Amino acid sequence: IPSEALAEMFTSHHVYLDGSKIQLALFERFARKMGEGCPIVREYLQRHLDGEFDLWREIRSSMDLQDEGARRDAAKRGMYAALYFSGAPNLYREICETYAGSASDRYSDEWPQGEQVEGFFDHPVVEEMLEVREALEDEVEDRDYIEDAFGIERSLNDFSDRSNPKRTMLSCLLQGHEMKLMQPLYEIADEERRGDRDDRFRIALYKYDGILLWMREGHKERVRRRWVTRMQEMFNEHADDVLTRLDVEKIGAES
Repeated sequence: IPSEALAEMFTSHHVYLDGSKIQLALFERFARKMGEGCPIVREYLQRHLDGEFDLWREIRSSMDLQDEGARRDAAKRGMYAALYFSGAPNLYREICETYAGSASDRYSDEWPQGEQVEGFFDHPVVEEMLEVREALEDEVEDRDYIEDAFGIERSLNDFSDRSNPKRTMLSCLLQGHEMKLMQPLYEIADEERRGDRDDRFRIALYKYDGILLWMREGHKERVRRRWVTRMQEMFNEHADDVLTRLDVEKIGAES
């Protein structure tokens, strides 16, 4: 379900919670555990969590494009594509398509030129991440196996039918850690379902690094705050050394 369409379905009983920069934070932790440090990525993630800036807005400033909202969307999309090992030509295309598709009417006819988005690749976070990506691909090739988030040994042979086994394996490992990080939220929901009362809340939708909560009395601010706080505390405690947190992305309007 596209986020734009999903938002229109929210009522006062719904809250969308999102792991802040969770995929980049998991990349940093995974790289660190593989012996490849990302000190610049870690620094920027910490500054984002400290409220110094929004990381996507910080990265968008590296591009020479006029529409700020569309530029942020393009920076975010470019980072996600880079995280999952897209090559430079595809990154250019993703950034340009996202910007053109998100731009307001004033800039709707503006298709970015290569030199306008080149700064994206020069941003310290992007530059370091692309370097570490290459090192991780070499690590995958050198090791017989790598243990995933659930203790399963993964090797390149598991992905031999894919066009790029190294990238597919690394993507699988990262997404497994993302799912594991969200797991405690489902444990709370399961505990509620096993109780002897009607569900006071449910996880209505899972969207990779976020969840949509439905709360029976979510229209009451006190009730909503209680469940959201419990979810955030559980997530943040489980995140441990992953530089992320669970943010309230959107609260549904009165129906």
